[in-house]
Amino acid sequence: MLLKQAFYEMQTKKRFESAEKLDSEESQITTWLGTELPPVHIYRAPFETEDRDIIESDFSPEAWSELKSIAKEKKMRKMLEALKTAVDDTRSPLESVRRAWFERRVAEFDPNEHPDEIPHQFVEASCNILVTFVPCSLLRRV
Repeated sequence: MLLKQAFYEMQTKKRFESAEKLDSEESQITTWLGTELPPVHIYRAPFETEDRDIIESDFSPEAWSELKSIAKEKKMRKMLEALKTAVDDTRSPLESVRRAWFERRVAEFDPNEHPDEIPHQFVEASCNILVTFVPCSLLRRV
């Protein structure tokens, strides 16, 4: 599990590093996201996942070493801290690309472009751990 999480973190880090090398914010955001996501009430995440084992022979020695290092850091710092404090804190600072994207999304937000109610099929696909929906009509008052 830790190696899978480390692999995801390593891929994400490399995507941000590649994006941050580009000159324009637009190019950075496009490189990071790939394409613009549709509105949240329309977006459908693919459910087909590939859950394969992380095998050392699939990586260069440098990449494998980096994966093991990330996994060890996660175990030693994050997981042991969560056991001590009973809080699993997964916050991380915003990378410059994510900050630019977030600032743009906030600046361009138009509540009239969002539905007053979330369609039922979207609610069914939501996370079942803790779900809090705020109707867009309430957001318009903010």
